[in-house]
Amino acid sequence: MDNIVVDEADYLSINYSPLRVSGKKWRSTQKNESCSEKVRFVKDPTGTMAFISRNGLSVDCYRVNKLYKRALIRRNYGVFKSAQKLWELVNPFKLAGISEKVYSSLYTAIYKLLLKDNFDITVVERYINQDKKIDFWDKSWAGFSDFYDGLFELIDSNTHSQSTIEYAQLIKTMVLSLQDMKWSLNLNLYSKLHIQNDVKPCYHHWMIMYIKCQEKSFKKIDEVPNLIKLPNEIQVSERLLVKKPAKPVDRENFNLRKLEQMMNVQLLKEFKHGLRCTTQSHARLKTFEKKPNTFYSNYLDKISPLSSMIKQTRTRPNVLEKVIDGRKTLNFKSLTQKDLFL
Repeated sequence: MDNIVVDEADYLSINYSPLRVSGKKWRSTQKNESCSEKVRFVKDPTGTMAFISRNGLSVDCYRVNKLYKRALIRRNYGVFKSAQKLWELVNPFKLAGISEKVYSSLYTAIYKLLLKDNFDITVVERYINQDKKIDFWDKSWAGFSDFYDGLFELIDSNTHSQSTIEYAQLIKTMVLSLQDMKWSLNLNLYSKLHIQNDVKPCYHHWMIMYIKCQEKSFKKIDEVPNLIKLPNEIQVSERLLVKKPAKPVDRENFNLRKLEQMMNVQLLKEFKHGLRCTTQSHARLKTFEKKPNTFYSNYLDKISPLSSMIKQTRTRPNVLEKVIDGRKTLNFKSLTQKDLFL
């Protein structure tokens, strides 16, 4: 019998809460009978069957090939990586384990997300305490391996297919939703009071290979690149070591060249907008003699919103004087009453 099949049967024999218990898509049959053995393998003509009892009151029957496929999903790198993202969200300081407060707050938020309208805080807290005793055992903290086993059972009970993509996607959805929720508002995720000083992280043997691939550390002297191992023996070209002389800067003609560049840019702009400049009125382009004694000599003329010419004189609006002079020339005596009221 394969070891991963035996391990998977042991996981299914753990008496988790009803929120984690699944197995309908893996289970072949179920019998309501008492059984003292947790796991029992029986060979028959169709193949090897596994009889698993969670609580001693009922027996679930699984085919070995189904258990093997479930074990492969548990050890899938995509599912492992997604669970690791959730672990980093819960444990940002990368401690050896999380506390009971963080555990309870996390699963309360997860069940609120999964159950939605069927969420009942009293029932959920009772089931969380039941699962907490299994995940924590007799410790004050839960490591990544214990956290992963409980999370996988929860994900397995809330997925409908046997695809690793659905397992990983559900965990990613939970991570994105937890980032928006205020599940850790009153928690100190960086506290180390629940962990002893000599505690080290614990992982399953199959997890260590994935973690080593992520770290990419050099353990053997042969794996270290030559540039790091023997830096003094690497020959560098003398051409790269010689400092190139800086080009001299002509300070006398520097300002002149800069002015020429600015003038060329201005001429290019005028060339592009030449049609607009030709259509401007002559009154706007007309220059006047400068009168420095007047207070309005340096103000812009409000002829047009596009105008940028400085108007040197200001014309006086003699509208009222013109109206009065025009009335003086009129002969009211010769006008009839009809003409006056037109």
